[in-house]
Amino acid sequence: PPITIMVQPVTPGVHPLLFSSIHFVVFNIGDFLGRYMCSIKRLLIWSEKRLLAISLCRTLFIPLFLACNVQRNPLDAQDSPLINSDFLFMFILLVCGASNGYVSSLCMMSAPSLDHNPKLLGRKEDVDIAATVASFCLVGGLVIGSMASFGVRAAMCECNPFRD
Repeated sequence: PPITIMVQPVTPGVHPLLFSSIHFVVFNIGDFLGRYMCSIKRLLIWSEKRLLAISLCRTLFIPLFLACNVQRNPLDAQDSPLINSDFLFMFILLVCGASNGYVSSLCMMSAPSLDHNPKLLGRKEDVDIAATVASFCLVGGLVIGSMASFGVRAAMCECNPFRD
Protein backbone atom coordinates (compact mmCIF):
# COMPACT_ATOMS: atom_id res chain seq x y z
CA PRO A 1 0.00 0.00 0.00
CA PRO A 2 2.65 2.67 0.62
CA ILE A 3 3.83 2.35 -2.98
CA THR A 4 0.51 1.69 -4.71
CA ILE A 5 -1.30 4.53 -2.94
CA MET A 6 1.30 6.94 -4.34
CA VAL A 7 0.42 5.93 -7.91
CA GLN A 8 -1.67 8.67 -9.46
CA PRO A 9 -3.96 8.35 -12.49
CA VAL A 10 -2.46 9.21 -15.87
CA THR A 11 -5.89 9.70 -17.42
CA PRO A 12 -6.94 13.35 -17.21
CA GLY A 13 -10.18 13.96 -15.37
CA VAL A 14 -9.88 10.99 -12.99
CA HIS A 15 -9.93 12.24 -9.42
CA PRO A 16 -7.02 10.84 -7.34
CA LEU A 17 -9.30 9.90 -4.42
CA LEU A 18 -11.60 7.91 -6.71
CA PHE A 19 -8.56 6.27 -8.29
CA SER A 20 -7.23 5.28 -4.84
CA SER A 21 -10.60 3.88 -3.81
CA ILE A 22 -10.89 1.81 -6.97
CA HIS A 23 -7.33 0.63 -6.45
CA PHE A 24 -8.24 -0.91 -3.06
CA VAL A 25 -11.36 -2.53 -4.52
CA VAL A 26 -9.36 -4.04 -7.40
CA PHE A 27 -6.75 -5.47 -5.01
CA ASN A 28 -9.44 -7.02 -2.81
CA ILE A 29 -11.24 -8.51 -5.82
CA GLY A 30 -7.93 -10.05 -6.87
CA ASP A 31 -7.35 -11.34 -3.34
CA PHE A 32 -10.80 -12.94 -3.34
CA LEU A 33 -10.19 -14.54 -6.75
CA GLY A 34 -6.84 -15.90 -5.53
CA ARG A 35 -8.50 -17.45 -2.49
CA TYR A 36 -11.24 -18.86 -4.71
CA MET A 37 -8.60 -20.43 -6.98
CA CYS A 38 -7.62 -22.63 -4.04
CA SER A 39 -10.99 -24.36 -4.29
CA ILE A 40 -10.03 -25.70 -7.73
CA LYS A 41 -8.13 -28.97 -7.16
CA ARG A 42 -6.06 -28.69 -10.33
CA LEU A 43 -4.59 -25.39 -9.14
CA LEU A 44 -3.43 -26.62 -5.73
CA ILE A 45 0.30 -26.65 -5.08
CA TRP A 46 1.55 -28.55 -2.05
CA SER A 47 5.31 -28.48 -2.59
CA GLU A 48 6.93 -26.24 0.01
CA LYS A 49 9.72 -25.32 -2.44
CA ARG A 50 7.23 -24.25 -5.09
CA LEU A 51 5.20 -22.26 -2.57
CA LEU A 52 8.37 -20.51 -1.40
CA ALA A 53 9.40 -19.79 -4.99
CA ILE A 54 5.99 -18.34 -5.85
CA SER A 55 6.02 -16.28 -2.69
CA LEU A 56 9.48 -14.88 -3.43
CA CYS A 57 8.49 -14.14 -7.05
CA ARG A 58 5.84 -11.80 -5.69
CA THR A 59 8.63 -9.32 -4.90
CA LEU A 60 8.75 -8.64 -8.66
CA PHE A 61 5.61 -6.58 -8.18
CA ILE A 62 7.65 -3.88 -6.40
CA PRO A 63 9.57 -2.72 -9.50
CA LEU A 64 6.39 -3.04 -11.57
CA PHE A 65 4.56 -0.68 -9.23
CA LEU A 66 7.54 1.69 -9.15
CA ALA A 67 7.42 1.80 -12.96
CA CYS A 68 3.88 3.20 -12.76
CA ASN A 69 2.96 6.85 -12.22
CA VAL A 70 4.32 7.11 -8.66
CA GLN A 71 4.19 10.67 -7.34
CA ARG A 72 7.06 10.85 -4.88
CA ASN A 73 6.90 14.58 -4.29
CA PRO A 74 4.01 16.61 -5.73
CA LEU A 75 6.24 19.69 -6.12
CA ASP A 76 8.73 17.94 -8.42
CA ALA A 77 8.18 17.72 -12.15
CA GLN A 78 7.51 14.11 -13.11
CA ASP A 79 8.79 12.46 -16.27
CA SER A 80 6.50 10.14 -18.15
CA PRO A 81 6.32 6.83 -16.28
CA LEU A 82 7.47 3.58 -17.85
CA ILE A 83 3.98 2.08 -17.37
CA ASN A 84 1.79 4.94 -18.55
CA SER A 85 -1.62 3.28 -18.34
CA ASP A 86 -4.20 3.25 -15.57
CA PHE A 87 -5.65 0.02 -16.93
CA LEU A 88 -2.27 -1.72 -16.88
CA PHE A 89 -1.64 -0.52 -13.31
CA MET A 90 -5.04 -1.90 -12.23
CA PHE A 91 -4.30 -5.19 -14.01
CA ILE A 92 -0.93 -5.52 -12.25
CA LEU A 93 -2.69 -4.73 -8.98
CA LEU A 94 -5.35 -7.37 -9.70
CA VAL A 95 -2.67 -10.01 -10.38
CA CYS A 96 -0.80 -8.95 -7.22
CA GLY A 97 -4.00 -9.34 -5.18
CA ALA A 98 -4.74 -12.72 -6.76
CA SER A 99 -1.25 -13.97 -5.98
CA ASN A 100 -1.61 -12.69 -2.41
CA GLY A 101 -4.85 -14.59 -1.85
CA TYR A 102 -3.60 -17.70 -3.63
CA VAL A 103 -0.25 -18.03 -1.86
CA SER A 104 -1.52 -17.12 1.60
CA SER A 105 -4.43 -19.55 1.35
CA LEU A 106 -2.22 -22.38 0.09
CA CYS A 107 0.22 -21.83 2.93
CA MET A 108 -2.55 -21.76 5.52
CA MET A 109 -4.06 -24.94 4.02
CA SER A 110 -0.82 -26.90 3.79
CA ALA A 111 0.69 -26.05 7.19
CA PRO A 112 -1.76 -28.08 9.33
CA SER A 113 -2.30 -30.84 6.74
CA LEU A 114 -1.12 -34.33 7.64
CA ASP A 115 -1.14 -35.25 3.95
CA HIS A 116 0.81 -32.25 2.66
CA ASN A 117 3.11 -31.20 5.49
CA PRO A 118 5.83 -33.83 5.86
CA LYS A 119 7.21 -32.10 8.95
CA LEU A 120 4.17 -33.20 10.96
CA LEU A 121 5.29 -36.83 10.49
CA GLY A 122 1.69 -38.04 10.68
CA ARG A 123 1.22 -36.86 14.28
CA LYS A 124 -2.41 -35.74 14.66
CA GLU A 125 -1.67 -34.05 17.98
CA ASP A 126 0.59 -31.52 16.19
CA VAL A 127 -2.03 -30.36 13.69
CA ASP A 128 -3.47 -27.74 16.05
CA ILE A 129 0.01 -26.46 16.89
CA ALA A 130 0.91 -26.21 13.19
CA ALA A 131 -2.29 -24.26 12.49
CA THR A 132 -1.55 -21.92 15.41
CA VAL A 133 2.03 -21.36 14.25
CA ALA A 134 0.82 -20.67 10.70
CA SER A 135 -1.71 -18.14 12.02
CA PHE A 136 0.93 -16.53 14.20
CA CYS A 137 3.31 -16.25 11.24
CA LEU A 138 0.57 -14.72 9.09
CA VAL A 139 -0.27 -12.11 11.71
CA GLY A 140 3.42 -11.51 12.44
CA GLY A 141 4.05 -10.94 8.73
CA LEU A 142 1.20 -8.44 8.62
CA VAL A 143 2.63 -6.57 11.62
CA ILE A 144 6.16 -6.49 10.18
CA GLY A 145 4.82 -5.42 6.79
CA SER A 146 2.77 -2.65 8.38
CA MET A 147 5.77 -1.36 10.29
CA ALA A 148 8.01 -1.60 7.21
CA SER A 149 5.48 0.41 5.21
CA PHE A 150 6.44 3.52 7.18
CA GLY A 151 10.06 3.09 6.08
CA VAL A 152 9.03 2.49 2.48
CA ARG A 153 6.83 5.59 2.56
CA ALA A 154 9.68 7.67 4.03
CA ALA A 155 12.07 6.44 1.34
CA MET A 156 9.58 7.06 -1.46
CA CYS A 157 8.53 10.60 -0.59
CA GLU A 158 11.72 11.60 1.28
CA CYS A 159 9.53 12.82 4.10
CA ASN A 160 8.45 11.94 7.63
CA PRO A 161 5.52 9.52 7.16
CA PHE A 162 4.18 10.35 10.62
CA ARG A 163 3.93 14.06 9.89
CA ASP A 164 3.47 14.47 6.11
